[in-house]
Amino acid sequence: MTDSLLILIASLATGIKLRVPPRALLVAAVIASAGSAAARAVLDSGGSQPEALFVAAMVVALAAELLARQMKLPALVLSVPGIIPLVPGSLAYSAMAAMVEGDNGLAAERAVLTALSAGGVSSGLLLATALCRQLPRYGPRRALLEDLSPEAQELVEHQG
Repeated sequence: MTDSLLILIASLATGIKLRVPPRALLVAAVIASAGSAAARAVLDSGGSQPEALFVAAMVVALAAELLARQMKLPALVLSVPGIIPLVPGSLAYSAMAAMVEGDNGLAAERAVLTALSAGGVSSGLLLATALCRQLPRYGPRRALLEDLSPEAQELVEHQG
């Protein structure tokens, strides 16, 4: 609970710094908090950090994509403040610190864990975004296109 609250505050601050529109700021922070809660649930059930970050990134990206459609905003506006707290920066720092101290085994272990964690975040984002792009978009333009003949639809699609 405390972690999710801290993530909420951190993502609010990140959103302010990134100039997220005020109407989307709280939504982005709640999305970040949900991602953090998902990561905590995976870790508590025995999952590894890369797995937890993969699930968290999926939650953040799915929520951002779906809510961005409702709010008529780019999905990045909602997802970036939620992804920033997932970046495994402390792991990278500890890998570099171990390397400086001469503990090459620990440095290699932490560097690999950092790479896997970063891969989990990027894979979760990629998969969720790809899934959401496959969902149909319904709106005034889509409804108009469906009423046209196939030849007219193709012409409209090619013109933009």
